[in-house]
Amino acid sequence: MFRTEQIIALILSVVATTVCFAQSKSTATQLRRKTIERNETDNIKPMQLQSSETNNDNIQWLRVVYRDLDLSKSPNGALKNTSDDRKDLFAILLKLISKGDIKAYEYQDDTERFDDRTAVNISSLFDRFDINANDIPSHDVERYYIIEHYYFDSRASKFNRVVKAICPVLERRSINSEIIRYPMFWVMLDDIRTQINSVMVMTDDNNNVVRHSIENFFDMNMYKGDLYKTQNTTNKTLVQLYPDPDDLAHARDSIEQSLVAFEKGLWTPAFNNSNTNVKQNKSKAVAKKAVEEKTTPTRAGTARSVRRKHSI
Repeated sequence: MFRTEQIIALILSVVATTVCFAQSKSTATQLRRKTIERNETDNIKPMQLQSSETNNDNIQWLRVVYRDLDLSKSPNGALKNTSDDRKDLFAILLKLISKGDIKAYEYQDDTERFDDRTAVNISSLFDRFDINANDIPSHDVERYYIIEHYYFDSRASKFNRVVKAICPVLERRSINSEIIRYPMFWVMLDDIRTQINSVMVMTDDNNNVVRHSIENFFDMNMYKGDLYKTQNTTNKTLVQLYPDPDDLAHARDSIEQSLVAFEKGLWTPAFNNSNTNVKQNKSKAVAKKAVEEKTTPTRAGTARSVRRKHSI
């Protein structure tokens, strides 16, 4: 009787433990799911990690650079000389922002943030730069700043150069006729693709029939612009880092060369040659060993030779 009661108590204990474990596991799973959902909702990713084309885990190398596109120089003038003045790039941007179709973000001298904290209000934007909604001052936009990403995707084995964001820059003259630049706002290129993929611009001075969309103009890197900043730990522009004009020119050239060198370095045959050399060395070692085995008599070989001599 006593043994039966012990067995029943043991069974009940096992059942209770199993139920508690299952409930605990279920609760842990629910908490984990809620945590993941909350992180996905609340976590604001850095701009360089927002990409529909790449998996961030595959990015093994990234360089973020800022360029200044002077529209008075070829081929950048294409951004001002569209086939339809009503589809001027600056006018398109303001229209999209006004309608709430895209978000614009504050231009900041420190590290840019592309989230709700820096979202631009169109009314305050017009007030700040004295813009009349019925008279868009496209003629005052003489340059654009762009942010480029150079990155290597290890999984796809691709080296890419992409434009991530653009910023129109107003140029106005002061009382002393000094030109003052006003960077206005950043917009993400991916946000405006639908609106600029049909706006055609002339991109060839020697063949005026050639037309490309503004989207292709950026995607195919048809522009030319000076580097004015690279993402760095001190968050300084190149002019701040290199006040001397000669040093600045040298720094820009060094950065450009390093970007080209990195891409070329990915496809050099050095690695393949090293593998080939290793294989060749192994083959030579095997061949040498085989020759040595043939020419160096072993004990068995010596014995056979001796017997052979005796047989003669």
